[in-house]
Amino acid sequence: TADFAQVDMGFSNMLQRLHQQQVQMLKVQEVTRVGFYDIDLAKGTLHISATVYTMLGLDPKMGPIRLEQYEAMIHPQDVAAVQKFRSRLVPDDAPQRGSFRVVRPDGEVRYLDVYATVKLNEDGHPVQFEGALQDMSEERRQRRLFQMQSRIKEAIVRTRSSQELFEQICQIAVEVGALPRTAVVGAEPVTGALYRIARAGHGDGYEAAVYPGATLLHSDLPVATAMREGAYTVCNDIGSDDRLV
Repeated sequence: TADFAQVDMGFSNMLQRLHQQQVQMLKVQEVTRVGFYDIDLAKGTLHISATVYTMLGLDPKMGPIRLEQYEAMIHPQDVAAVQKFRSRLVPDDAPQRGSFRVVRPDGEVRYLDVYATVKLNEDGHPVQFEGALQDMSEERRQRRLFQMQSRIKEAIVRTRSSQELFEQICQIAVEVGALPRTAVVGAEPVTGALYRIARAGHGDGYEAAVYPGATLLHSDLPVATAMREGAYTVCNDIGSDDRLV
């Protein structure tokens, strides 16, 4: 009886240590934004860790993902690159590194680094891909912001007029900062009417629908609010923000 109690206590301690290690591993994955995946080509399923569900914008409760659902999330411009990357993998070799984009169900694009290996069947055909994914979206965003700031500082030194500077800033924000549209807006001194000074990117009718008739004192537009209060005003969804209707 004593021996059995010792074995039971040792087993309980082992389970507790394993649980603690699992918790620590999950924390590490969350901090580093690294997760693991396993693609079973025979079953057409993708098994992923909790962090990868977050990367893909999916609910962990859904369980294994159908391979066709995952493949459909790969950015259309990166599909060929992903196929080429997989074709270069060699069994029993060190994991190879690649990168691609995914489009989450909410439309957000995330930039992922992949570290992968492959297993082949007796005929030499791939049956399994496995490895790790790391979300690099924030790092890419920070690099873009740094590059954009550097380019704007160069433009400030190089340009000779405020109009030229505003136009270059808008262009830099679109080309380097990857913003869909940018604009510099002013207000008439007497009437307070808003008017565009410079712009870049795709307007999609946004300015024509928003600015006509808008004034600095009586408009709830984010740009008018920012000019009145002398502080940043954020609008993350111009399609549904009531201030833009």
